[in-house]
Amino acid sequence: MFDQYKRIRIGELAVALESEGGDAAYISHAHSDHASYGKKAEKIICSEETAVLIGSSKERLNLENAKLLDAGHMLGSTQLSAQVEGGKFVYTGDFKLEAGITTKGAEMPKECDYLLIEGTYGEPGAVFPKREEVFAQMQKWVMQNKEKTIVFGAYETGKAQEMIGFLNKYCGVAPVVSKKIDDVCKIYGKFGVKLERVRAGTHEAEEMCMGGGFTAVLPVREANEGLCRKLSGVYGKEALCALATGWGYKRSFSAGKVFCLSDHADFNGIIEYVNGANPKKIYCTHGNEKTLARELRARGFDAAPLVKKEEGGVQTTLEMAPKGVAVQCSAQCGQR
Repeated sequence: MFDQYKRIRIGELAVALESEGGDAAYISHAHSDHASYGKKAEKIICSEETAVLIGSSKERLNLENAKLLDAGHMLGSTQLSAQVEGGKFVYTGDFKLEAGITTKGAEMPKECDYLLIEGTYGEPGAVFPKREEVFAQMQKWVMQNKEKTIVFGAYETGKAQEMIGFLNKYCGVAPVVSKKIDDVCKIYGKFGVKLERVRAGTHEAEEMCMGGGFTAVLPVREANEGLCRKLSGVYGKEALCALATGWGYKRSFSAGKVFCLSDHADFNGIIEYVNGANPKKIYCTHGNEKTLARELRARGFDAAPLVKKEEGGVQTTLEMAPKGVAVQCSAQCGQR
């Protein structure tokens, strides 16, 4: 199915599935842990939105025997569905079945022969509340603290825009945002996703900050108690920090408040997807590979993990357990 560089042949073309090498690179979405593999490729396969978000001017291929399906992870995120030797192959990339404010839900293939599926939350304990329930929790918290300074930390591409959309729709708030987040919002706007916000560093932003309580969406690395103390000192209002992440179901963070909101499918969503696609063979990747494969086998599916093994800190070996067929790809740390 895959060669040693995690490439798959679609017709006469060797396509690298977010890995190195090949005649073209498939990029499921614009997060750096996936998009970085397209930098060395001469040709790419991705949505128009993804190409614009990553600033790529490379030739974008449309293959006759392959198509892109909505993945529901962020603007422009896709799955790859292709006819290959042996049948229909689908790679999910990062996906989410529930619709968000800035995205549709993932399109589920009717059936496939081979499925390469992400397992970020592929363990039984990783079950999230319904998205609308989390939005209601966040809305209540924001409105209760509207006279204070509120800072939401979010990844600058994808999650930040979803948080801005939430604040617009549920709270009637146009938040102050960092310059990078604002630049990404402009691209969202070009593709029809309107987001009301105020760019940091502008006169309007300064007036908002000096005028009383305000809300901001900033890079996740900046949203911590240290920033809150600084903001309280500068603007004379109590400042609160919050994160919205699926990892809230089991991890603690330096931000004061954590809401369990993810742009990935939870464990139940993964199982629902697999049941709908009904593949003959499943490969699990991108975290919790062994656990997810074991859970799928317990449900009657032929599933194997792609297990990472470090080799000199440069590459990892991916073993298609239990048969031990190995492929290689470069290691990257993911955004979740």
